[in-house]
Amino acid sequence: MPLPRELFDAIWRIPIDAAFAAAGLPADVRARWLNSVSSWLVADGVLDEKTGIARTGKQFDDSIDSVLSLAAAVGIVLGQAHIHQGEDPADGYIIGPGIKHEEPGHHSNVASETEQSSEA
Repeated sequence: MPLPRELFDAIWRIPIDAAFAAAGLPADVRARWLNSVSSWLVADGVLDEKTGIARTGKQFDDSIDSVLSLAAAVGIVLGQAHIHQGEDPADGYIIGPGIKHEEPGHHSNVASETEQSSEA
């Protein structure tokens, strides 16, 4: 679906900036990374700077998923990440940036697990 740049930027910049912030990145680093992501989207042809029109779809979705994975990895390195497991352990885990409040059997903070394993 073609979108004007303002709407397109709001769709991806707001959640990506929030994910980077939750991962513990300072504002100046987040701004540089957001500008890099924007450049990647232009280089990949997702956003046409001449017309100001962007395309959504699989290429855009995959790009954003990759950046969210990067935010989770950065959060792990900076001790600002969490792991979530739902009711069915066979569903696996979701790792995300930011520290969540503990819910017994559902969440754990990567930072506290890392600290405990390094103390052992």
